[in-house]
Amino acid sequence: MKTRFKATRLRLVAGFAFAALPLLAVTACSHSDGPSESQIAKVLTLKLPDGLKASDVDIQVAQNEGTRVEPRYETRSNIELEFTDDIYKVVGHLGEEDVVKKIYSRGDDIKGVLITVATPQGDDAWNIQIKRIDIPDIDGTAKSKFQPGSYVEQGSSDYDDLKAKLAQEQKQAQEQAQKAAEAQAQAAREKADQEARDRAANIARLSELMKGTWAARYPMFHNGSMWASGKNHKLGIELTFNDTDDDIGDGTGVLYDFESPGYRASVPVGYKLDPAGRFVTLNFTRNLNLGNGVDFAVRSGDSWQMTPDGKLSISGNNGTWVVQMERDGPVLKKLEADVAAHDKYQASERALILQYKAANAGGSFRELPLDENQYGLFFVVGRDDGDVWGDGFYWQASDIGTAAVHAGLLKPGEAGIIKISKIHVARERYDYPSTTRNGITSKPKSNASQYGESQFVRYRMSLVKALPRS
Repeated sequence: MKTRFKATRLRLVAGFAFAALPLLAVTACSHSDGPSESQIAKVLTLKLPDGLKASDVDIQVAQNEGTRVEPRYETRSNIELEFTDDIYKVVGHLGEEDVVKKIYSRGDDIKGVLITVATPQGDDAWNIQIKRIDIPDIDGTAKSKFQPGSYVEQGSSDYDDLKAKLAQEQKQAQEQAQKAAEAQAQAAREKADQEARDRAANIARLSELMKGTWAARYPMFHNGSMWASGKNHKLGIELTFNDTDDDIGDGTGVLYDFESPGYRASVPVGYKLDPAGRFVTLNFTRNLNLGNGVDFAVRSGDSWQMTPDGKLSISGNNGTWVVQMERDGPVLKKLEADVAAHDKYQASERALILQYKAANAGGSFRELPLDENQYGLFFVVGRDDGDVWGDGFYWQASDIGTAAVHAGLLKPGEAGIIKISKIHVARERYDYPSTTRNGITSKPKSNASQYGESQFVRYRMSLVKALPRS
């Protein structure tokens, strides 16, 4: 890289004043008429910039502005200045080089007017000051002040060669930049294509890994604690993933009682595959609530996440719950068998109800449409979580299904047809102690605690037909 020398510019403007120039002692022979033309020329030459000298000074007027004792001569002279070097003006740049134009040649001259002020110093010298010089504008620099190789003259062969060289270099730089841009664009396209291929491969692989039906291997848990409802029912989950359209698919979500999978509820779900193939995000499109003691619900907009190894993560108020899922394996086969058995059992229940034209009895005795000393046939499902008062004869607040188990007529979860009679009992029989039968403990009942019931009404049951579970 070339080191540019900042040339000293020679700029003398018409009317330019040489202010506060130092005194210059010039030897003279007499003080009578002020300094001579040669003395003035010598001072002027010393003060001119490089490339210019005073070639002629012609005094026009000399006047003593002082006194005879202290003379002070002000002189106006016509001057001629000669250029001792070519003068160049910088008119532009080519690369790192200045482009110059010759404005004066060596030997050219310019004319002007010079005004000086002189005072004597000793017997043979004058202190001459240049007060003002009027010459044409000179806006340039002597050639000798330019560092070799830092400039080129406009219109010269060197100028044309440099211009052509720079144009060629610029063209080559543009071509290289274009090639670099094309290479960068090609690399970006190849990267995008590879990312698209990777994404497609990841999605295809993940879609294949997820497609099918998944069932919970264990109930839902969190930090080693298994989730259970207030009635100690545990939650099972079944998910079916259908074929995808690119990274979007649909399927079905099923919530069920893990220990009684026949109690289930389903809802359509949508899902999206992670472009990196790490997981799938499920989105529920509507609310779903599983009752029957499980009491678990999902809401429209809820999102779950599942990985290809079957880890299903469900965000909740107390953190993230996890269900370990299994695809199309023994767990699903068992689940399907349990559901089929449940469906078959329900079909048998419906047939039994139709056979005996029985009414459904799902609450307490007081809800039955019976008058005193009247009986009816009712469809009853045995259970173990209700309240019972009585033993053989039961108070009307007792849960029918639990009383049927207490009486030994049904097992928990077993259905059957029960003959139920509403009986008017004798006044003296009003105390019943607590008894435990078939895993059910009844509550004690006495005349002093009637719970708003008639002390003379009891219910008695007998089995017509049970529907055992296989």
